[in-house]
Formats: sequence, structure tokens, C-alpha cells
Amino acid sequence: MTRRSIREYTGAVRWRYLQASNKEKGKILDEFTKVTSHHRKAVIRLLHRGDKYRAKKRRGRSRCYSAELVAAPQVAREATDRVCSKRLQPFLTELSKVLRRNSESANGFYLNTLSTVDVATG
Repeated sequence: MTRRSIREYTGAVRWRYLQASNKEKGKILDEFTKVTSHHRKAVIRLLHRGDKYRAKKRRGRSRCYSAELVAAPQVAREATDRVCSKRLQPFLTELSKVLRRNSESANGFYLNTLSTVDVATG
């Protein structure tokens, strides 16, 4: 089962579980564990949690590079037969001029800005 279908199933079973007696709760838990293959305690937590589905926030620093700037090093690596970034960085300005001249890449501007990017992130 997908997470979405488990959430839908949980929503359908929750009200019946919360209104049930202890014997009925046991039967509902058995049914739920068979259908979803979750552990009993996980099912109990799921049914008591409510509709609070929390999407996890991305941890750490925010991204500071655009999608075009991220795609530019891939073009440069392909043009140079996948040279490592430490050897590639000193030649990026020259490489961007050559790529622009041959019009192989529209990312010439981004290749120029890549020369200022750190080697580890480029």
C-alpha cells in the first residue's frame, strides 16, 4: 500500500476505532495490521494521531543555486570527458568561451559564474 492509501484507510477506520469497545478495538487493530502490515503500536499511534499529517521540513541551509546553474557543470563535464571538478574549475572561463563560440550550450553565462563557485559544490 502507498502512504496515501494508508492515510485514506486510516481516515475511514479512525472514527469506528475511537467509538469502539476494547474487544472491537482489538478486532479493528488486527484487521488494520493485516491490511497495512504495520505493527500494532504503530497502528494505535496512527489512529489516535488525528488528521495531522506533517510534511517534513527540509533541514539545513536553503539552496542558493538556480536550476540553470546546477545544470551548467554537467554540460562542462560532458564537454571535457568528465574531468573532476578540481581540474575543471581553473578552465571554466576558457571553456565557456569555447562553448559559446561553438554554440553547443546556452549555459555560457552560467559557466562564467561557475568559476566563482566553490570547487566542492561545483
